[in-house]
Amino acid sequence: KTTVSVVHRYNMRGGVPPQKRATTLLKTSKCAGIAISENGNWLAISGRKKLHVARLNVSELEFKTYYSEEAISCLAFHPTEPCIAAGDERGRITLWYCLSANDVNDPITSVLHWHAHKVNHLTFTADGTLLFQFPRL
Repeated sequence: KTTVSVVHRYNMRGGVPPQKRATTLLKTSKCAGIAISENGNWLAISGRKKLHVARLNVSELEFKTYYSEEAISCLAFHPTEPCIAAGDERGRITLWYCLSANDVNDPITSVLHWHAHKVNHLTFTADGTLLFQFPRL
């Protein structure tokens, strides 16, 4: 049976009634990662073999969905480039260049692969020159 994950946005501003604070953004199967870009403009959510990306600084969120060959296990935004790193179950990291106007519909991807274990966590250094990953051993 497939597990459905529901992603909610919760408004923390004062003056909003509690019953109106939570908004459903997306339903996906087996959400394994959620990340917000350094500048706060982008939201990325992974669900199995799907990467859902939305611009946050618009009035209505629209998710663009991209498909991965493997189930995505974790996400990290590059701090200075229009790029999302997605670790997967096979130990690969795919760099998705899908955050600029030219790349949204047909993103460029680059695959890094140097071990055979699931990638559990990804993080970039503040200047974006290094990417750290933590495999499950």
